[in-house]
Amino acid sequence: MTHFAHTANTTYEFVMVPGADIRPADVISRLPGVPVLDADDIDPAYPHSRTLHMADGSLYFCDPTQTYKVARRVEVRPVALVPPPVRVLVAGACQTEAERGDTRAYGFDVADQTWTPATVALHRGYDVRQFDALYLADGALSDPVASSYLTRALACGVPVYAHQDTAQNAVCEGCGQPQSVRTVRDDWGRVACAWCRGVDAECSWCAEPVDNPAPVFDLDTWYVFDSTCFEGHRIALQS
Repeated sequence: MTHFAHTANTTYEFVMVPGADIRPADVISRLPGVPVLDADDIDPAYPHSRTLHMADGSLYFCDPTQTYKVARRVEVRPVALVPPPVRVLVAGACQTEAERGDTRAYGFDVADQTWTPATVALHRGYDVRQFDALYLADGALSDPVASSYLTRALACGVPVYAHQDTAQNAVCEGCGQPQSVRTVRDDWGRVACAWCRGVDAECSWCAEPVDNPAPVFDLDTWYVFDSTCFEGHRIALQS
């Protein structure tokens, strides 16, 4: 099994399963970006045909006796934290202006909560291999642009972080910052943001430590600046 994405308590993995064991939320490898919504029971009169209801409204007929490669979501125990990547890509639903706005907002959350420059992919023009990780916004698995980045990231070994279930969202018990990207608990079980865990933030421009980072959006990317570099960046945009 190959793990390829996780939140605080959830991971995805590729598994080989018979058609009889395909379940809701599985993503069949030959149908990237379209998760299974529901699966009918096997009709004894038709033992080699099972109907799967897909998230896009279509039907897919699989053979319960044949093996299929699927991406499956599973619950896992929290693992040790690792230093945040240097630069990440955020992909999500982007077919309408409302969807693009939601994906940009999730990019802000990624930059704000991980203190990592986050580029929002609203088109296919980026090379996921140039990024240290791919974050999936809500609706990414059903979007053709986002699912293409997911497929490429998996093929290239780029870490992929799934959108966290809303049930996992929490508030940092130290400072009150909302945690909607990857809720993390400290050794005592308390929800803790990056700042309260002692993670150092660096300015995206000068790489110096930042005391109170605030993401700034420019050219599809949320950057983390210190106050001096933010002012210099603002002046440069106005010139």
